[in-house]
Amino acid sequence: MEGLQRCAVGKPVVIEETFPLRCDSTQLEKFLRDSKEVACGWMGHYDGCSMQDFDSLERAGKLTLPQSVYREWARLFVKLKPELAPDTTK
Repeated sequence: MEGLQRCAVGKPVVIEETFPLRCDSTQLEKFLRDSKEVACGWMGHYDGCSMQDFDSLERAGKLTLPQSVYREWARLFVKLKPELAPDTTK
């Protein structure tokens, strides 16, 4: 958060390529929520697989560990969308 706050210089801040690479999803969730003070947008990499694709792979016993981590990240973005979406009523 300290580094992010140093980026707040009166211009919009967009956080890109978020992913739980060196943290778990709980830590990432906290960072995303806390970053709302500074950031006006968040982006991530979409690899083309839908949540249904991941669920199908899991049912077939073919979901890999990286795919499982990616699915958890995608679920987090879906969960936080109501909180992080811009307020369009202003």
